[in-house]
Amino acid sequence: MDGVNDPSLDREIESLLTVEPSPEFVARVRARVADEPEPGRWRTAWLFALAGAVAVVIGALVVWPSNEPTR
Repeated sequence: MDGVNDPSLDREIESLLTVEPSPEFVARVRARVADEPEPGRWRTAWLFALAGAVAVVIGALVVWPSNEPTR
């Protein structure tokens, strides 16, 4: 019997995926998520990282030698 196309294995996996978590587990997860800090600091860090990347690109464009011959 091929292990990849085994119908009984498919049924067993489907039955395991249809199980709902216990109410206690859901309550613990929700309480833990509620205790997490707001993600505001990460947005500020990404803004500074983006500004730094833009500055590097602009600096590279200014410093990069052009292909035009000098007169």
